[in-house]
Amino acid sequence: MTQFDKRNLTMMMDFYEMTMANGYFADDDKDTKVAFDVFYRKNPDDGGFAIFAGLEQVIEYVENMRFSEADIEYFRAQHMFSEAFLSYLKNFHFTGDIYALSEGTVMYPDEPILTVVGSLIDAQLVETAILAQINDANLFNSPYYYLEQNDIIYVEPHKAKARRAETDQLSFCQIEEHLC
Repeated sequence: MTQFDKRNLTMMMDFYEMTMANGYFADDDKDTKVAFDVFYRKNPDDGGFAIFAGLEQVIEYVENMRFSEADIEYFRAQHMFSEAFLSYLKNFHFTGDIYALSEGTVMYPDEPILTVVGSLIDAQLVETAILAQINDANLFNSPYYYLEQNDIIYVEPHKAKARRAETDQLSFCQIEEHLC
């Protein structure tokens, strides 16, 4: 089962992404090639490193990204988007490339962990979803440190699998019982 089996996640984005994409389209910049890097600033739980995760979900997202008629009608009802742009969205599919660390790779702050190379609109429209998928997966898959009885420091991967977008209603306590 994939995260798209239950619902279309294409709209997992900030409205800002759509207004920016509309602007690029209107200014005829939609095909300008860009590279967007994803990096993070601080390790979870003040650890020395983190473990890269979430690439599978990102790839699945970009491969299945399609705007439905209902999505387009929603945007039309906002009275902010040209009909030419809405028509463009009807046939939109991600055509860029994604370069990333392999799942399970040790990663460090301030270094690129994923790069999107593609048209300005491609990169803009996937930004929120990629950040959400990568942030969520990495938070729950990175090691944490704890002390046992003899003051020995252990490193243990988080016990829960990364929550996917379809399970975002779970509370942190349901996922990490030992922290509650």
